[in-house]
Amino acid sequence: MAKKSESLESLVERTSKAIVMIKTPTSSGSGTIVDPRGLILTNRHVVGTEQIVSVLLYNNIELRGKVLLSDRKYDYAFLVVNYEALLKTKPVFLEPAFSFDVKAGESVIALGYPLGLASVVSQGIVGNPSLELEGVFYIQLTAPLNPGSSGGPLVTDDGKFIGINTSKLRAENFGFALPVGCVEQDYKSLLKLNFNILLDKLSYCPVCGVMLMEKTRFCPYDGYMIPEIKERWKSYKKLESSPTQPPGGEIECPVCHNRFSPEGKKYCPYCGVALFKEEK
Repeated sequence: MAKKSESLESLVERTSKAIVMIKTPTSSGSGTIVDPRGLILTNRHVVGTEQIVSVLLYNNIELRGKVLLSDRKYDYAFLVVNYEALLKTKPVFLEPAFSFDVKAGESVIALGYPLGLASVVSQGIVGNPSLELEGVFYIQLTAPLNPGSSGGPLVTDDGKFIGINTSKLRAENFGFALPVGCVEQDYKSLLKLNFNILLDKLSYCPVCGVMLMEKTRFCPYDGYMIPEIKERWKSYKKLESSPTQPPGGEIECPVCHNRFSPEGKKYCPYCGVALFKEEK
């Protein structure tokens, strides 16, 4: 953990490397790497009903993320990116501070990618550490949040990760964050899994948010038909090690298999998947 003497500039530089932008076909938001094996925490409303999302790291490397589970009441979700691909980026992660006692007047910073922009930091203080809204207790802070900030971390001035910012609840000149204590049980359960081995076997119901350890056509809890994403996930993993954009000629999208000219295109014009690695 950071010391109290750490400057704001140093704190932001260090923690911002654990923040990711999460993109779906219809929106974008933020997330926080909470384990170096590729586990990411965000808001449920950021991933929506998607099972596969795009994850942009601080250094503009784009990976595919697979949603593992979510919680509708508390509006959080966990996803994971390919472990080997993430390791190459020398990831920074923020471990949630479950035991931290949040107090009114505590100095905090909120990090994220509001409106799909580059990483943005808002500084403020905790106004109310336990404000009840719709049956959930939030940390109310004076730092304003904008669309796209959702899923980013709320961090104290000594580097403790205490909350998940959410812009779904809007108010003028202040924002809200879900205390990380709400995710503790699921977080500790996920840490026991070997993502590298189980990634292709796990499936997820976007309706009830349950992680399913066995392959099934229908969710046993709500009857939702689980889409087959195994082949799509394999295609995404291939993209992470694919060559840079070839000159001229037609290519075939590895996800939807439509053919088109790649000239001037970073994404498939039919399904929107990212096609190529960033050139170094």
